[in-house]
Amino acid sequence: MINIKSAIALTIACLCTPLSQAATCQANSPINTPDDRFQTDTNGTVLDLQTGLMWDRCALGQTWDNALKLCTGTASTKNWRQATRSGMDHSLGGYTDWRLPNIKELQTIIELSCWRPAINVTIFPDDGFLQIHNYWSSTPHVVYTQQAWMVNLDAGYNFDNLMDKNSQHEVRLVRGGN
Repeated sequence: MINIKSAIALTIACLCTPLSQAATCQANSPINTPDDRFQTDTNGTVLDLQTGLMWDRCALGQTWDNALKLCTGTASTKNWRQATRSGMDHSLGGYTDWRLPNIKELQTIIELSCWRPAINVTIFPDDGFLQIHNYWSSTPHVVYTQQAWMVNLDAGYNFDNLMDKNSQHEVRLVRGGN
């Protein structure tokens, strides 16, 4: 039985912690995307110091709110063809060379010790992580040409056999590399 003092403390902790920051992580498991691996900017970009890739901290359709340190708005969904062209119209941080990441690049931001979401929520905070997020990669399937690789950031796995290129999913853009 919880006493009233514990119940009040728990309620305050829950109210003060944004829902987007809730992730389930394995205890005593090494973190593969620690905060110090990334260099954040107030413009909504983040540089991965390990890979040299610069990421949009928000999913396409969302806006970085530096005061809240959070992505706001609703992530848009696109089919694969639209997703591969999304970078052409994207400008953020003074850069116009944004593109859809390939599957290997997208896998580099998966936090392997966490799920719901399987991403570093300090670096990639999102006010919508109470739902499953499937992100397109630019990598098509080589055998099943109507399908493409994507990453599920709810659980951190990638899959291709259920995702037809005509289905609608979220987009996170990157620049650099290749």
